[in-house]
Amino acid sequence: MKDLKAFPLENYIYFGFSLFNPRSKLINWSQVKGIIILISLVCISFIAILYFGSNVYFAIKQLSDCNTELSSASKAFQTQLFYSLVVQTIISIFLIHLPSTILVINSFLGTAYETYGNLMTITISLFPAIDPLATFVIIKPYREAVIGKFKR
Repeated sequence: MKDLKAFPLENYIYFGFSLFNPRSKLINWSQVKGIIILISLVCISFIAILYFGSNVYFAIKQLSDCNTELSSASKAFQTQLFYSLVVQTIISIFLIHLPSTILVINSFLGTAYETYGNLMTITISLFPAIDPLATFVIIKPYREAVIGKFKR
């Protein structure tokens, strides 16, 4: 650790949490405040997902019950869109919210390992590549277009 003090700050890629200095036996309160802010942001984001997701579900259910003029193809497409959004939400929960929550809580408790940071970096990097796959798999016109491109 002493060797890293001479390492230039601009060469660091990722900073971990340092809540407690074992030598001075002092708590780093600015880091504690930062973790509390991060936990709050993750919780607010998760609550927003649940709130808006349930609102969309009930609005679609109410509209589909009221509107009998829609064709079966249109209803099927709306259902596919809804399921695509649900799956994309689940993907974001598992690839962004869960790893960041595990990292922040374990850092706060002093039980974090370097592996947690690596896991979070990998899952967040995978998110933009995996998230649109739900749309291609679930929504039939997209799925058929992608399969059609590969059949040529």
